[in-house]
Amino acid sequence: MNIEDLKGKVERYEESVEKVKQNRKYWQESTKPLLIQTLKEIKTSYPIGWDVQVLDWTTNSEGVNITFGNMPSGITQKSEKSFRHFIKNGGTIVFSQSGNGNIFIIIRYPSIEEFVSEKEHKLLEMVSPDQITREFIIKKVSGFLEEMTKWEKSNEEIPLGYLRK
Repeated sequence: MNIEDLKGKVERYEESVEKVKQNRKYWQESTKPLLIQTLKEIKTSYPIGWDVQVLDWTTNSEGVNITFGNMPSGITQKSEKSFRHFIKNGGTIVFSQSGNGNIFIIIRYPSIEEFVSEKEHKLLEMVSPDQITREFIIKKVSGFLEEMTKWEKSNEEIPLGYLRK
């Protein structure tokens, strides 16, 4: 093997580094603002207790999500002197930037402290940031709502009476 034999590999490496730069730039200039705008519009159009969060404390590893956040679960425990209210950690759909600038779309399922453990996250898809459109976002949120509806209707995870996981 000669040093000249490295030329093709060096070119492919340089192309991949350039693609990461392009992905990150596209995320900042187009994808992230579109996600924020579309998710806020969804939240405003359907005020069902969710919120939009921008996760931007780490540059080039950012995310935008719409989440039901923490809320009362409706389950309380009585003692002689007080009531304890258990918290439900609501579901979330996250559009998260990976190290190479591609975007992971992940569903995080709800849980109820001491009663219902959090299910494994579900990776919906990994796409280039230029593939994310308004229609794409709405479709993913629709799928997220279907998953949350299934979770709310399911009784497989909820223990009976005082039996807890």
